[in-house]
Amino acid sequence: MGYFQSTIHRKFSGHSSAVAAAALSPDAQYVVSGSYDTDVRVWDVSTASCLSVIAMGMKVNCVGFISSAVIAVAAADGCLRLFDFNAILRSPNTVPTPLSKFTAHQYQRLFSVCCVTDSRQAHVACVCVWQGRMDETMGCKCPDGASAGG
Repeated sequence: MGYFQSTIHRKFSGHSSAVAAAALSPDAQYVVSGSYDTDVRVWDVSTASCLSVIAMGMKVNCVGFISSAVIAVAAADGCLRLFDFNAILRSPNTVPTPLSKFTAHQYQRLFSVCCVTDSRQAHVACVCVWQGRMDETMGCKCPDGASAGG
């Protein structure tokens, strides 16, 4: 028996393959998950119901919240895409257009992303791990959490 005992409070069912990553929203109301089934799913924490499915068309390696308004999704093509989270919630059956897309070096896989915002959420710094090594830091500006550019 380990040091920690765990209790399952909610079970989020829906992906048809291994879940590679999950992230909790800053307000703890939503979970975003990415899977090898090529989907990103948005979940309501209180009900464990799936609110939206984004078909990426390729395995999803990692997901994260940049702010309460922007999510980052890294897929098997080695690219990091930023999406307007509020637009996904407003139109759950629509495939969103990325706000920004950052491309890795050709044929490199993006494994992990760590994003940090300043107190006004005006600037975002992302440190990415490609091919098992820390690569470049990418900066993008998200004024009022509504858009991003890189």
